[in-house]
Amino acid sequence: MIEVWNKVDLLTKEQQELLPSATGNNVFHVSVLKGTGVKNLMERGEAISDEVLNKGTYKFKYSID
Repeated sequence: MIEVWNKVDLLTKEQQELLPSATGNNVFHVSVLKGTGVKNLMERGEAISDEVLNKGTYKFKYSID
């Protein structure tokens, strides 16, 4: 799962500090308008795609009650 926080450029610095950390692999603070963080988001999406598509069969785990 990837978590994307868009339009962070519209927040004050104080508000941005309250957001979940973007230092992990799957949380991204972006501003599509300014292009901030988009490259990192796209690179992570490509990496996840490579993991799923290039390592054999991918099986979803789920339970049906």
